[in-house]
Amino acid sequence: MQKPRSSSQNSVSSAFNSLYSEDIQPPLAVKAPPSRRSGADTETELAQINMGLNTARPSRIFRLKDEIRRWENILELLPFWRQPLNPVNIAFSVLTVIFGAGLIYSNFDKLPGEVSFIYSQLQDKWLNSDKTLLALLPVGFAIVQVVLLRLNREIFNFDRRLSLVMAAIQIFANAVLLIGLIQILSLKLV
Repeated sequence: MQKPRSSSQNSVSSAFNSLYSEDIQPPLAVKAPPSRRSGADTETELAQINMGLNTARPSRIFRLKDEIRRWENILELLPFWRQPLNPVNIAFSVLTVIFGAGLIYSNFDKLPGEVSFIYSQLQDKWLNSDKTLLALLPVGFAIVQVVLLRLNREIFNFDRRLSLVMAAIQIFANAVLLIGLIQILSLKLV
């Protein structure tokens, strides 16, 4: 059984409540979150600080800029480009393909129907083949160059010396192939 409060306890309690009534707030009632079907935000979402972040899907231009920035960082930071032989190899490969294609396609009409393309030591003479084989040479050569450059790049990750030897051999092979192409064309054009 509880004792009834005396008037002095009631007056102290009422005086205390009157002094600090502004600071004392009633406990917050727990409310059920609003249904999501209505589209209303919860109180927590409304109380959060808005940072102004765009949560929409990035535009194509932004994605393209991001991809360019990513590739730029990769190309600048890789030690692959610090070795002088690798950029020279890439440049020489591209120039060899362009120069060889230019030589063949600019002189294609002047060439006879059959071109001496392979030398046979058994017969001690040049074997003739159709000039369309010569026309397909730059396309095939470009594909081989891309494959070799990609292989060179992949090998560089685990064996740098092998990659540099491959680059040197590829430069030498490009030079020999270009000289051979010039010789074949000079035999038929003169």
